[in-house]
Amino acid sequence: LLLGRKPKELSIGQQQRVALARALVKNPDILLLDEVFSNQDVPNQEKTREYIKDLIRKYNITCIYVTHSYEDASKMGGKIYHMNPNKIYKA
Repeated sequence: LLLGRKPKELSIGQQQRVALARALVKNPDILLLDEVFSNQDVPNQEKTREYIKDLIRKYNITCIYVTHSYEDASKMGGKIYHMNPNKIYKA
């Protein structure tokens, strides 16, 4: 299937999922996700969002999710903080 392909032969969404899998293999305590859904179509966004939420719950991983979309942040759940250049506050 996709195993024999080079990274440049994968779609952006596939590359992001591979990067997530590579990070999870190391059993992290904290996972930093930066604009994970920005290059995915809506159906893949929903699938990936649910998959990440399940992983976070299953393995009790703290996740810092960076996004410009309040909608994405609210769908991920948990605590939401807003950052300005000089201040961080709870949304």
